[in-house]
Amino acid sequence: MNSDKKQPFATYHIRQSLGVMLTAFAGAFINIIPFLGWLLYLPILVIIVVMWISGLMNAINGKEKPILILGKKYEQWFKSL
Repeated sequence: MNSDKKQPFATYHIRQSLGVMLTAFAGAFINIIPFLGWLLYLPILVIIVVMWISGLMNAINGKEKPILILGKKYEQWFKSL
């Protein structure tokens, strides 16, 4: 969708979504650790869902606002995309 002409709005939300997805993968790896990982995974999962909903609502409302908690970091980490 964003390959022919880069649209700043779409690129911004692609970066934010990529960050949430990679954070979810990191949380899944933490879940592999017996007991401690299982205890840590539940709050991580709640945070990931809140971040995803925040990003979705920003995209629906047409805002380029960073998602909660890690949105500013995602902007820095994925600025080359």
